[in-house]
Order: sequence, then C-alpha cells, then structure tokens
Amino acid sequence: MTKINLILPKTRVDVRNKKVFFLAGPIRGGGNWQVQAIRMIAERLPDVFIACPCRWDYNHPLFKYAVADDPDVREPFPRQKIWERYYLNIASRQGCIIFWLPEESKTDPRPPETGPYGRDTYGEVGEWRAALKYRQEKVRMVFGGERGFSGLELILLDFQDLIGPGFVSYDTLKDAIVAGVKVAQ
Repeated sequence: MTKINLILPKTRVDVRNKKVFFLAGPIRGGGNWQVQAIRMIAERLPDVFIACPCRWDYNHPLFKYAVADDPDVREPFPRQKIWERYYLNIASRQGCIIFWLPEESKTDPRPPETGPYGRDTYGEVGEWRAALKYRQEKVRMVFGGERGFSGLELILLDFQDLIGPGFVSYDTLKDAIVAGVKVAQ
C-alpha cells in the first residue's frame, strides 16, 4: 500500500509546504467511509497528510499509519474541536477539505445517547459554506453526500443559494475524492 501520513485527533504535526486533506463529516454512525476515503486519496496522491477526526486506537487497521506528535511542539491541542479547526484551515489552503455526508449506517448507527446523527457536521457545513463564499483567499473544498443523509436536500439548496450555479456536489465518495485530489493539485 502507498505511504499514508494519518493525522489523528489532537496530534500536532509540521505540515508546512505539504498537501493536507481533512475528512469532514459524521464520525459516529456513518460506516467506514473515512477508511475508504483515506485509501482512495493515498492511491491517487501518495505522501500527503490526511487529517481524520476519528478517535481510532491501536486496534484499528489504519492506526499504524498515524503520525506522532512533532517533538518540537510544546503544547498539544487541549480539545479535539481546536485540533479540527486548525487542520480544517490548513487543508482549505494547502490541500482540500472533503465533506462527505453518508447515510446513517443501518447496522452500526450512532448511539442514541450521544445525540443525533451528524449533529456536529451540520454546523461545520454552514461554517465552511460561508467561508467558501466570503473568505478573501480561495477555499479548497469539495462536498458530497448520499441521498439518504437527513437534510441533504436543504443543505444543497443552501449551497446553491449562497454560492450560485457553479456549486458542484458529488453523489459518490469516489467522485468526491477524485474532485478533492484535483483541487489539491
């Protein structure tokens, strides 16, 4: 397999002058879409850094690709949300944010006690939709989702209203990854 540089939550890595992808979307209850995305990106663009917000441990098959904290870092990220914002911003300039909104898994849904499926994703989509429209510098981002994702139709309408007819959404993860790799190059 191609070399993968996987950045997991709270890890701080020096990615200056490197291509960085951020996988944005539901992390609980969405199946293994991040695993598929990581493999597809690595096949198409080797030696990039991929920030994945999943909290995988050493038992996960991709954990072996996790990069360690930069030894020169004095303070790690105190919260995952701060880590996410840091790498989302870097990916928006040095690679690509790939938003993928899969339908909730029927066999492994989000545990009900942790809140509704995609809860945090809705806010992140809105934040980056506004950034796509109003930031001074170009935002590198692609968006896609499965038709079974609750609220997808409204999210797409909101993108169309704000961004205009040039907004493109992808119906398959593969198409979103291919588009994201093109944006990053």
